[in-house]
Amino acid sequence: MMKIAMLANVPATEFLSNHLIKSRYLGKEHPVPWVQLLCQALGEVRELAVSCITYSRAVRKVERITRNRVEYIFVPKRESGYLDPFHGYWPAFQRIKPLVDQINPDVVHAHGTEYCYRTVGSRLQYPLVLSVQGIMDKLGPYDERSRLKMALICHFEKKAVLSADAIIAKTGFVEEWSRSIGFQGVVEQIPNLVDPRFLGKKATLDSNRILCVGTLNKNKNQSLLLHAFALMPDRENYRLVFAGNGSWMGQLKELADKLGIHHLVEFKGRMSRQGVLEEMLKARVLVSCSFMETSPNVISEAQALGLSVIASDVGGNREMVNAGGLILPEFDPQLLSNMLSGLVKKEIFSEPPADIAHIDEDIVHKHILLYSEIKRP
Repeated sequence: MMKIAMLANVPATEFLSNHLIKSRYLGKEHPVPWVQLLCQALGEVRELAVSCITYSRAVRKVERITRNRVEYIFVPKRESGYLDPFHGYWPAFQRIKPLVDQINPDVVHAHGTEYCYRTVGSRLQYPLVLSVQGIMDKLGPYDERSRLKMALICHFEKKAVLSADAIIAKTGFVEEWSRSIGFQGVVEQIPNLVDPRFLGKKATLDSNRILCVGTLNKNKNQSLLLHAFALMPDRENYRLVFAGNGSWMGQLKELADKLGIHHLVEFKGRMSRQGVLEEMLKARVLVSCSFMETSPNVISEAQALGLSVIASDVGGNREMVNAGGLILPEFDPQLLSNMLSGLVKKEIFSEPPADIAHIDEDIVHKHILLYSEIKRP
């Protein structure tokens, strides 16, 4: 049996009883559905033994729970997030290493080059697969943290990538970036699994709702969407909906007031996965006008529902937008306004991916093949 140790963020609140969770974190963790889905799918493979270790502020002590043959281990993070990455992620390494050694895995699979897991994984003496979801080297210009902090984060990101035995790239854009910084190892393009809740359903055909899903911040560039919506000649017939929370919430609400469209804009704040699904089902079009995206899951989920997508021409977006979607070639509010008007007035919808069950099986199979290729002799 091949043993896999996942190092990844999963929400403690979805696995542990409330009394084991610090109250201020209840309902406030990112769901990270793609990691949960992969763990569940791999857990169904009898030839694998899967464990997932999460470094979490939500727990007071190490907590373990087994669900569907996958062991989830939550390790308390006690150091301040403000110290990341100045301590070199050594506190995380010192707490996670003994637990990984207990598992004695054939492969360590670390998720995300923006978290401690890539650095912890690179210091462990086990074959390392690194999944690249976001690229801090590319997101840096739009991040609100200090230049010094971002420089250190990017330093540890590059160091971890170059020390990995294999990279899982969600898009060709990720593979190109990995090669551009000198990675010589195995790169496999494997997309994330789509949440089953988004399959077998269809978005509303006659909706007047324009939806934007994501954290409200500088990189997501929601101000462009507000300006574009304000330019729509028949905007009074539509509603613009933001699903997500973030540091730019106040600024965006002020901008909506200034543009005279506050009565047409809804800010939903943080939403559950079910809440996001319900908003997508009610929407006419999903818009993503970020300055940088690597492989946004929200696009895959929208297209699985047959929802039309408009996405900026950055990162991996162009690869992900299928028929029925549109690519925004430049950050021009009038151009985006014209594209919105065209989509909401026509019945142009994306075709859901064909034979999702087969695609999901293929994704799991590719992971197993990659693990087998780099595992310890």
